[in-house]
Amino acid sequence: MKRIYFLLSLCLSVTAITTFSQSLDKTLILVHGAGHGSWCWKKVVPLLEAKGYKVIALDLPSRGDDTAKLASITLDDDVKSVTDAANAIDGKVILLGHSSGGVVISQAAELLGPEKIDKLIYLDAFLPQNGESVFSLGEKIEESNKNEFRTRRKTRRCSN
Repeated sequence: MKRIYFLLSLCLSVTAITTFSQSLDKTLILVHGAGHGSWCWKKVVPLLEAKGYKVIALDLPSRGDDTAKLASITLDDDVKSVTDAANAIDGKVILLGHSSGGVVISQAAELLGPEKIDKLIYLDAFLPQNGESVFSLGEKIEESNKNEFRTRRKTRRCSN
């Protein structure tokens, strides 16, 4: 079920890309989340390429086929992977981040600047504000879910 929602979300994002931008000359760099690798884009890449996009699906350090030790990897390493890929491309790029990949593309865009970045796309991704981390955002989500659970529980008691 989760996979269906993911593919549906991605299809909607692809439709939005096509509708709002005719930037087929741009390269789309796909950045996966913490628990994934470039393999998670294997069904998506051909669909985007069929629409005329140039697509790169990265393996962030220590994920997918990359053999680096996870314990030694930092956010800076992930960001460097994205900035290196973007800088290897002539012209502007579109960065698409999923889950914690949203944090990675945000930081990469800060370093690359508007002369290199055409668009940022957040696909069910974290979009931190200055000073926030994935962990602090996760804590906010967890607290929000607890509050919602308490509210629903009170509502059920009152209606019985």
